[in-house]
Amino acid sequence: MLIYNYGLRDHRPREVKMYNKYELLCVYSLKEASKLDQFKEETRKVIKDCGFDIDSESEMGKKILAYPIRKEKEGYYYLFYLVPKTESSYKDLYKEFKRADFLLRYLILGFDEERIKRLKKAEEEFKNMKIEARKRKVQKEMESKKSEENSNTEIKEDLQKE
Repeated sequence: MLIYNYGLRDHRPREVKMYNKYELLCVYSLKEASKLDQFKEETRKVIKDCGFDIDSESEMGKKILAYPIRKEKEGYYYLFYLVPKTESSYKDLYKEFKRADFLLRYLILGFDEERIKRLKKAEEEFKNMKIEARKRKVQKEMESKKSEENSNTEIKEDLQKE
């Protein structure tokens, strides 16, 4: 399904693709690390209230931030995969997460599984091409060494004949 979104610079509508699955990356504050489980539960509640189901979750752990956010240098990364129950909008999630003081940052991305499969296939093909190129390079090196050895043995045989 496509919805229309009005751009900031112009008043012409743009088409925005609605995805079947979304990826939500949350960076939690570590000031109150003991309440981390409570923060995750609050996030789950917001997700449910906004009309999304949680397909899966992935814990990425504690990481150093690229730059300080609210004077914090570390954050706890957690990834949610969301499926809309109805024609839910991810904009509701943005509104709710703006109010959450326990989140340092959050990012919602459309998750296109077919695109991911295509990218993984292309990556695999690229790896195979690199492996084949390396095999050819090693084979050429082996052939050049054999030809050197053959020429060396020929020279030795010539010297022995003399």
